[in-house]
Amino acid sequence: MNIIIRFSRSLDLSIAPFLGSREHVHASFKQHIFSHNITLDPTWQVFISADNTSPSEAHTYVWEMEGEEMYKSLMGTYLSKPSWMIRLARFKGTLEERTEEINVTYPGLQILDIWNKEFPEQMPSDNLPGSFYHSMPENAPGASLNEAETRNCAQWFMHEIYGDKSGNFKEIFIDLHQAPARRDWEFVFQDTSIPLKNTKALVSLQIKGDRLASYKQEIEIPSEWSRSNKAQASYSSLLSIISGLAYLILLGIVLLYAIIFRSRKNPSSPLLNKWTGALFLLLIFLEFNRLTGLIAHYSTIESFSAQFIVDFFSIISKGIIFVSILALLVFLGNNWRRDSQEVLRKNTIALACAVGAIAASIAIFSNHYAKSFFSPWPDFSYVDSVVPWFSVFANTIIYYAVLTTGYLIAVSLSDRWSRNWTRYKVLIATCMMLGGFLLSSKYGTTDLKVFAIRGALLGLFFIAAYNFVFRRHFVIIPIVTATIAIFETLIDYYYSAEDGVFPAVIAISLISYYWSKHLCKRSYAFV
Repeated sequence: MNIIIRFSRSLDLSIAPFLGSREHVHASFKQHIFSHNITLDPTWQVFISADNTSPSEAHTYVWEMEGEEMYKSLMGTYLSKPSWMIRLARFKGTLEERTEEINVTYPGLQILDIWNKEFPEQMPSDNLPGSFYHSMPENAPGASLNEAETRNCAQWFMHEIYGDKSGNFKEIFIDLHQAPARRDWEFVFQDTSIPLKNTKALVSLQIKGDRLASYKQEIEIPSEWSRSNKAQASYSSLLSIISGLAYLILLGIVLLYAIIFRSRKNPSSPLLNKWTGALFLLLIFLEFNRLTGLIAHYSTIESFSAQFIVDFFSIISKGIIFVSILALLVFLGNNWRRDSQEVLRKNTIALACAVGAIAASIAIFSNHYAKSFFSPWPDFSYVDSVVPWFSVFANTIIYYAVLTTGYLIAVSLSDRWSRNWTRYKVLIATCMMLGGFLLSSKYGTTDLKVFAIRGALLGLFFIAAYNFVFRRHFVIIPIVTATIAIFETLIDYYYSAEDGVFPAVIAISLISYYWSKHLCKRSYAFV
């Protein structure tokens, strides 16, 4: 395992994740507001959420066209990385008051001082704010500065943000928008200190009246490259949709058969009922744990309570549907096996772990084959939760449950069909099932090459595993998928080192062992 983690790390980019917890960010924000005499109406509410949890098109462009060193040097400034977004919004007051919002990334609270026309503290060069946006109603009154006055204002803002480095910026674009009661201007500056070969590093400012309305650092992406990248992504998306639809159709057929099978047999399965109940509670708690992230993005135009009620019933409905389907499929997979035997000896468990480790290694290699199309950091959306470690824990358990169910069904179908089919037909059927399952699994990519490599490698591997291992030792599938889930989980959270990973690993190990043991002790006949 250590070798695989080291291999993954050597291909990844070390990106510092979030600076502090949500509570730390909130406390820093309140302290900053107080110490810099920024007055806000008491009706303003503060929401803090995860921002930039996946790379943009600019990341791909810089990696491909400018190289790894430039990519690393721009990370956190012109290329966004995971951060916190502080949102100020109002759910009370007139429509105009509720339309106004402020969004600023953390760190970089000093931009609020510039917005408030106060001289900020000296900002270190590596601590520039990623973005700032002040949404104002179109008919809100403000100053009507002419071009020269607005340019002076823009240059003042740039000097306040960049200090002595503001001389590196060259104005390349200016645009006027006449609002009903003020003048809005947009400025774009090029950072001449960034030696890009094929594009430009830009800073865009919006000034509404005489106040800073938005600030953003970005990389200009040539339209020709963007069109080519989107075309490639569309082909990949089409392939993903086709394979996903094929898998859903197959899943629907299996689900229908499961309902019919259970209605005829209607056997009692206490373990399955306990597993279903536990999974349902886990999913419900997980979804409610995410409510803070959902609330942070609620629209101020619509009723807060109405949005909350919709989310509440959506969570309950999703939990019931998801767990019901999963329970039926697990039940069917368990009951389709012709016979079983006690195989949970040490050598068989070792075999199961070996099969899982090899599959995980193939997945890791193919997923990192072309780095530019994969995020250099894990998905940090879990930090939006009330209890972040619980989100990591629950997501990992649910991912394991879904992964195991998929393989149980795939192998059960192959085992059932192979009684009367030729080996050639069995291989085709298995390819279809595994191909649809794998290509619609946890990872996604816009790179057709990686897409095909991953599907082909893992598909061929599991076909071989089915013929030489699973056909004889069906019951070790939970252990195999546990190994895969544990490897991918450890690698995903290697940099963030969330506490929830380690309880999840222990829980998956215990669940996989007892799940396999349960399969060993029961013998079922085909319908």
